[in-house]
Amino acid sequence: MAKCKFCGKDAGLLRGVHQECQVIFEAEKSQVEDLAASAATSKTELKKLENKLTEMKSNSFLSEADFKEILISAFDIAVAEALEDDLLEESEEDALVSYMKHFDLKQDDINEENSYTKLIQAGILRDTLEGKISERVRIQGHLPFNLLKSERIIYVYNQVEYHEPRSRTTYSGSSSGVNVRIAKGVYYRIGGFKGTPQVTSQITHVDTGVFAITNKHIYFTGSSKSFRVAYPKIVSFSPYTDGLGIQRDATSAKPQIFSGIDGWFVYNLVMNLSKLAL
Repeated sequence: MAKCKFCGKDAGLLRGVHQECQVIFEAEKSQVEDLAASAATSKTELKKLENKLTEMKSNSFLSEADFKEILISAFDIAVAEALEDDLLEESEEDALVSYMKHFDLKQDDINEENSYTKLIQAGILRDTLEGKISERVRIQGHLPFNLLKSERIIYVYNQVEYHEPRSRTTYSGSSSGVNVRIAKGVYYRIGGFKGTPQVTSQITHVDTGVFAITNKHIYFTGSSKSFRVAYPKIVSFSPYTDGLGIQRDATSAKPQIFSGIDGWFVYNLVMNLSKLAL
């Protein structure tokens, strides 16, 4: 006969838990999650939460691992609530960072749902809107870019796909025609033309590489293609769900498209950086 994983008593044939114990466990879990999510955006609640957790640890079905999982889940909830208006107040960011430090939550712990990344991105956007150049990204390794003086890296993506529109010509209305002999071994094909050329444009993957955003340029470096584009040289930005398109200020310039990035964040970031660069 199996033991209940919560209370340790006999659970009955082919059962791993008591139904009543499961209900108590879920209620305790929900209670802690609500308390933690509320405390994550209020520095003053952290000690209160810690005392409550200490009290519950000896009188609940929640394990140490359960408490950590709930603290992480609460962080996700708190970040989502703070970003409901697409803006992150400085006080909200300070409180969330304090929550992380107080409960010793590491970046890898809290970024499974990209909550930490969203927190950093929101802080970068707020800094940019306030006219500040944000430096919240730590680069590990060497970047393949030759940065200018006073140029600072703001955000970097790896494995970004770079695309360009390429033209493709086909022909319609072609004719087989008839052959008329003019001289020995020489024939003239009447009506033997290819037809009307039809030129179509399609987006073609050109390269994959590192995409970086600085306070002065957009950079891309791949195995066969490398370039940087200054913000004043960009006429327009086109946002996509997972990408960004730019159009340079040149008669012969073709649209340049980057995919594999957070389109909403990058679009808002470069739009505001371009204003600062004017």
